[in-house]
Amino acid sequence: WGHRVGDEGSGYWIGKQAIRAALRGYDGRGAASPLTAKLLQHLKLRNEEELFNWAYSAAYSVDKTAELSRLVSEATQEGDAPARQILELAADELFLGAQAVMQKLGLSEDEAPFAVILQGGVLQHNPVVRSRLAERIVSFSQLARVDEAKREPIYGVIGQGRRLLGEEKEETEEFL
Repeated sequence: WGHRVGDEGSGYWIGKQAIRAALRGYDGRGAASPLTAKLLQHLKLRNEEELFNWAYSAAYSVDKTAELSRLVSEATQEGDAPARQILELAADELFLGAQAVMQKLGLSEDEAPFAVILQGGVLQHNPVVRSRLAERIVSFSQLARVDEAKREPIYGVIGQGRRLLGEEKEETEEFL
């Protein structure tokens, strides 16, 4: 559904959750977290009120917010529990999307193994999200073979097109 009403589990979504966690810690509705200091330093802000103002300013953007996902990963590696919760929730949200697709395609009842390719920046660069998502997929359907994308998505599209055109498998595999 895109970043405005969906895109759960994306880098932007993770960054937005980081901002929310910092503000919740500030107003007492959530746990204080070292992640907040990372956000403030990265954005060159002095405090949570400036963070709030930044989120509603012209400086706020999808790209700048998505960049914050890297800080969530760093904080998680340093033992920050609220940051880890954000990443685990991101994986859970991505799983709900994958589960919906598998069910609509009938893969959950099918008897043939099938591949699930993990594609995208978060899945390629965040081991917490990637491993939790892979575990959830395999526990949902033990026929699923989880694979990491080795190239950009366009190469998979080209490979599929070449396969549909009847080109040799060996020629097509270079695109996957």
